[in-house]
Amino acid sequence: MTLTRGDGKREMYCYCYVNCKTRGCKERQILKFMGPADRRTLVIDLPFPFKTRCGTCREIHQYRVDDLKMIELPHLPPPGFEDKF
Repeated sequence: MTLTRGDGKREMYCYCYVNCKTRGCKERQILKFMGPADRRTLVIDLPFPFKTRCGTCREIHQYRVDDLKMIELPHLPPPGFEDKF
């Protein structure tokens, strides 16, 4: 679902993700839905280091805080999406 703000602009949502570390795998693993992107401060409360399995290649890798990235997308998480942490 895409929402439009009162000013007519598309609502954007912030997600926390990591890129899979397997050579040749281009999976972006969404870890956490952070909410509307217009918030000024985002708090990331994840245990470090942590491990997660890639949904594409199925390999498990360990990640540190330096591996985290943020992305803004114009849609809410799909039905059934669950934060990894």
